[in-house]
Amino acid sequence: DYKVTGVQTCALPIYAAAGGDGGNGGSYPADSILCNGSYAYPTNHTGAAAGAGNGGAMFNGGSLLLLGCAFDANSANGGNGGTGGNASTIWDGSQGGYGGSGGAGAGAAICSTGIVTFVNCTLAGNVATGGSGGHGGYNDSGVAGGGGVGGNATGGAIENLNTTAGSCTLNSCTGSGNSVSAGSGGVTGVGSPNGLNGANGQALGGGTHAVSGLAFYNTIVALNNAATDGPDVYGGFGSGN
Repeated sequence: DYKVTGVQTCALPIYAAAGGDGGNGGSYPADSILCNGSYAYPTNHTGAAAGAGNGGAMFNGGSLLLLGCAFDANSANGGNGGTGGNASTIWDGSQGGYGGSGGAGAGAAICSTGIVTFVNCTLAGNVATGGSGGHGGYNDSGVAGGGGVGGNATGGAIENLNTTAGSCTLNSCTGSGNSVSAGSGGVTGVGSPNGLNGANGQALGGGTHAVSGLAFYNTIVALNNAATDGPDVYGGFGSGN
């Protein structure tokens, strides 16, 4: 069972959640470095994936009641993927490392895995942003590393990860001017040939994002923005007067 926490007549402006950037992949040595008769090489050549930024103003894992609260201009930002390591300049069998994936940004106002109820609340100008994919490593005598995939951005205001019906309810609320911006794919390294650029992430649910579990009553969610799909609402939801 969840313990209910109540928050009344609060203002939550300009808070942020940010995922960490991924570390860079190791590069092969530029000179003839021998180790026990063999050329030394890095054990981790690929750039690391970045961390996610979830819940700019709040992350809810319990049972939360919000009365008359305003969520304005908060942000949730995924980190940027690490750069792939460079190939060896002395060993033709090496390859440039791939860039790491960008982190996801989700729920700039709130990200919830529990139960949350909004009553007479406003959510405006919140932005979730995916991180950029890392660049690929170069290779002057072979295939370069490809760029990492850009991070997804979901739920400009609300990200609901609880698929239970009614797990996220908005009653007499408004959500407008919220947006999601996907991360760009990383650029390939230079090689012979080059690798592939990473795919861009997806921007889904400018206002709210959920697979299911959302319920709206006397609520307006409009004039939000998402480039890929669901400018206002993405995912299954129920509604009433």
